[in-house]
Amino acid sequence: MSTAAAKTATFRPVSDTYVSQAHPGKRYGRSPRLRVDGRPLQRAYLRFNVKLPRGAVIRRASLRLFTRSRRGSKGYYVSPISRRRWTEPATVYRSAPALRRRLIGRARGWKRPGWKRAPLSARALKRGRNSFAVATTSRLAKVFGSRQSRHRPRLVIAYDVGGAGGRLPRPGDPLPIDPLPIGPCPSFAPSVKMGNLDFSAAEELSGLAASRRNPGVLWSHNDSGDTERVFAMDSTAQLIGTHTVSANSQQDWEDIAVGPGPNPGTSYLYIGSIGGNNGRHDLHVYRAPEPQVTAGAAPYTVPLSSAVKLRMHYPGSEEHNSETLLVDPLTSDIYVVTKTYSGQARVYRYPAAQQNPATDYALQFVTTLDIPTGALTAGDISPNGSEIAIKGYNESYIWRRASGASIAQALQTTACPIPHGNGEALAFSANGNSYYTITEGSSVPLYNFARLTN
Repeated sequence: MSTAAAKTATFRPVSDTYVSQAHPGKRYGRSPRLRVDGRPLQRAYLRFNVKLPRGAVIRRASLRLFTRSRRGSKGYYVSPISRRRWTEPATVYRSAPALRRRLIGRARGWKRPGWKRAPLSARALKRGRNSFAVATTSRLAKVFGSRQSRHRPRLVIAYDVGGAGGRLPRPGDPLPIDPLPIGPCPSFAPSVKMGNLDFSAAEELSGLAASRRNPGVLWSHNDSGDTERVFAMDSTAQLIGTHTVSANSQQDWEDIAVGPGPNPGTSYLYIGSIGGNNGRHDLHVYRAPEPQVTAGAAPYTVPLSSAVKLRMHYPGSEEHNSETLLVDPLTSDIYVVTKTYSGQARVYRYPAAQQNPATDYALQFVTTLDIPTGALTAGDISPNGSEIAIKGYNESYIWRRASGASIAQALQTTACPIPHGNGEALAFSANGNSYYTITEGSSVPLYNFARLTN
């Protein structure tokens, strides 16, 4: 999200308090603590005065609260509040502002004390006064430091002035966020086991994608150490066949995607050689027309025809480890998302118009993802392009994409948590009505999560 010209500002609350359902008339405005609880209800209210230069564009924000609580089941969430006036010394439970139904941020659970960060929707903040509530659905109370404590809450905002640090935007700069409407978070049913992949050669699965040409077929591949090949399986995890790119050892294949390509009406496989535990500068993606798959009495092995290697590298001298490959079904642009434990994954773009096997393309940095761990292992874009799903070790999310928005713009909106599932691979079904996950190992299960609401 940020470039060298981006600036960061940290704000302390000008007012904060909490209220308790158990003591509806009691005031806590001078307390050194902020308490939140799911039952009986306890909620915290905070107000920040955000002073930014005129013309500043907020790109990323997070709320940071300090806790001595050793456990934080279900974490906490941040909600906008009604316009009812509240003051630190006078607010009590029965007069406190109501919470609005949508969320602007969420912090996941924890198992040790310290600073707990909730990434916030940048579009929910503005210059001047910003008030919101902190709450939880957990019945385990959480205690944070208030502005009267040594560990005062922090609102951290990254911003640009005049587009990108006062200069005209350049290729690779974060894209501006348009106020485009997006729908509510989708919901999915618990996982259903579809079957087990009993194939001894496929024990290091790292990517998953649903075929567009072959109904009910899923594509997958092994991680580093295997030869250059992909596997076709059905929706019950039964192996149909193997398609070989070459007999050479592959270099850290981490994810696979299905999407459009240079020939209109043709579906393509995109296989990402993008991993590297110690980081790497040069990457490549194989692109090939999606082959016809025909199930027989026994699994087959055939070459993957017409595969071309698209070479790319990170800007400057950057080196990263990445495990998430995305292909935009609306534009054919390729996206690579880094794997990091810092909480800020970086997103790079390879535009369709520049995809040429004869060149080595410098990827465009377009945004960051401010998420709890940043250790992302797979992703996919829904067939209609309206949702982006990304999976990590401990969490999975969907970002909703408004009509006319770019992938970078969609990834700067508030993420929706979805059921996590097993393993390192994730893929939407071909109709977008569910998603699959699979892991590595022997006789691994394939799970499906059916969509309940849009």
